[in-house]
Amino acid sequence: MRYVLFFVLLIQICVGQTPPSGWSSRQHGTTLEMSPPDLPANRMFLYALYPPETRTQSTQSWLRNKAEKDISTLGKQVRPLQYNHTGPVQNVTGAIMNQGRAQVVAYMATEQAGQMHWARIITDADAKFFKPYLSEAIKHFTAVSKVSHSSAASKNKPEKRSRAKRPETPLTAPGKGLTPAQIQGIYMHLETGFGVGGFVTQNYEAYLFLRDGTVYEYPDVPPYDLDVPASRQTEPKRWGRWKKQGSKIVIQESDGKTSDWNHWHVAVAAKPGEKLSGSFKSISGGGNVAFGGSSVVVSMKRITFLPTGQFRLASTGGGSDANVSAYSNKDLAGTYQLDQHVITLKFNNGQVERRFFYFYPDSRDTFGMGGSVFVPAD
Repeated sequence: MRYVLFFVLLIQICVGQTPPSGWSSRQHGTTLEMSPPDLPANRMFLYALYPPETRTQSTQSWLRNKAEKDISTLGKQVRPLQYNHTGPVQNVTGAIMNQGRAQVVAYMATEQAGQMHWARIITDADAKFFKPYLSEAIKHFTAVSKVSHSSAASKNKPEKRSRAKRPETPLTAPGKGLTPAQIQGIYMHLETGFGVGGFVTQNYEAYLFLRDGTVYEYPDVPPYDLDVPASRQTEPKRWGRWKKQGSKIVIQESDGKTSDWNHWHVAVAAKPGEKLSGSFKSISGGGNVAFGGSSVVVSMKRITFLPTGQFRLASTGGGSDANVSAYSNKDLAGTYQLDQHVITLKFNNGQVERRFFYFYPDSRDTFGMGGSVFVPAD
């Protein structure tokens, strides 16, 4: 009897809440599910408010565990969870493929008087579509959770934790890795990620396809320098298999799961000795402005090429927070040489770097170098 009473009380906690103005709602067990008005039939935006739970660990750890367990039940996860720990509401964002559609999953949580208040949002990965609804959902969650922006900012400080590092990619001596004859090509797949301020982006990510039917995800070193046997041992999760079926590509990952590619292109290799001309930039970053926080982290790389074979490289990193700002800059220069999927940078200080390189299929002004994509600078 006491368990029945407990269940009824949980329902009453969520039933007592009203959705944002104009939104529709329905009770699903102990969860209140809400959708914005005039939502197109082929669109997804679902805001779910859960009953509070007693806090048994830090907000960060509690939310991380919730998100990791829940997102695996929603679809194929295509991006690691991203944790943001500043601002009045802590949040975790991830991306899934659900019946061929890219969707963003966001979890929000805040602690009030020993109780964990939390919610989940599932939306199509289209920033123009979801931004107005997301803003309303965050305002609603903040209101019903009785979040105090001034007190939460001081209580919910980031916890220090070690970040898991990906094993360093094993290399051979320069040019002693894969041969051009072993490479099927560099294929580019449209995927969902997170950029400056925590906003969702869609980018083409590179994959290395080999003629033996295997595939290596997100290459960041020249394939001609990749120690394939060692890589399969130290970073097995980056390896899988590929096959083409009509106009789509089927990828089988290391754990046996499969996914279909419907939006893909084949990258273009540079001609031996080809020259570039102009300034190019690559911008990346993070933060949590998209989810109500105040943190923005921006990292920009800029490189200028001359048709005479010289380059100048600059990298700037900046961050902004309610109370923190930072800026750093460094410049390096030297000569460069292109040859298929490698660019060799010879710096004036004697240092030599070989980096992974490819052109986008429709432009010589957009290219991938290392693990970044560069476009013409303004």
